[in-house]
Amino acid sequence: MARDLMFHVQEHCFTIPEISNMLKKLNLEFLGFRNPLIKAKFSKSFPNDEKNISFDNWNKFELNNQDAFANMYQFWVRKVIN
Repeated sequence: MARDLMFHVQEHCFTIPEISNMLKKLNLEFLGFRNPLIKAKFSKSFPNDEKNISFDNWNKFELNNQDAFANMYQFWVRKVIN
């Protein structure tokens, strides 16, 4: 893991709005972030977002909690079936 972290051949940095746009283009539905501690903190800040899936709210949350995703974004998606 240290080798991947420090000497990764190609790594990209994305913002939450960029992820949102990519998922739309790829026809993928955002199901939520994986980290339960971050989700619990998010839920306190945005209690009306019951499913914790609003990218607008997540972007606001990250701007106010800049260490929330210090390691990386880990989230679930699924293909949208029409």
